[in-house]
Amino acid sequence: MTSILLIDNDREWLELIRRALPEYDVDQAESYDDALALLAGGAIYDVAIVDLNLLEIGSDGLGGVLLELMRDRYPSIRRIALTGMRPTSVRTVFDRFDVDDLLLKDKTINLAVVREVVEVALGRTTNDVPRDLRAKKSEMLTSVRSWKADILVGLDQRARTLRNDVLDAAREGKRAEDSAKELEALDAMSRNLEAECSQLTKLVSSIRTDDDLMSATQEFERLKNSISS
Repeated sequence: MTSILLIDNDREWLELIRRALPEYDVDQAESYDDALALLAGGAIYDVAIVDLNLLEIGSDGLGGVLLELMRDRYPSIRRIALTGMRPTSVRTVFDRFDVDDLLLKDKTINLAVVREVVEVALGRTTNDVPRDLRAKKSEMLTSVRSWKADILVGLDQRARTLRNDVLDAAREGKRAEDSAKELEALDAMSRNLEAECSQLTKLVSSIRTDDDLMSATQEFERLKNSISS
């Protein structure tokens, strides 16, 4: 069975990631010393997901130390960084730690995102995709997820207003036909956005060359323009 090493001191995130990977054998460590002990214990891990900071207060960087240690001593382990840093710091993480991918602790992360990132890392060979291109892929995936989340929040807020309009009209024995029609259109837009973003995410995940990156970038711009128009 594929073996995952999960290193984080936040039990909420530990639980979320474990739930995302039910088919994998997951060992977890909540501290730097626990992680060292597991690595030295002889277990063979396929993927490690490591929070860059392992103390409750401050930016201790202990997870980064572990990522560097695994890069140097256990190069066969695919390494995924986990962080609450801003999306603008993505490139810095890739350049410093040469990780396979990056998970941001924000509103865009869910069980499907975790599974996807792990599966892509497992399917990668050491020289599969250049580090700079991996960073650009991760930046784009983060942008797609954040953009989709923002759009869905706006659609949901508008939909709640329309549902209230429909309910208020019904209480008064009236019909809010315009609101009902707009609500139906919003629901269709949300479903279409989910489908389009799913296809775009698959396209970005499959990037292997600069030409692939250009095609994915153009598709993302097309999608953004279609939503805003």
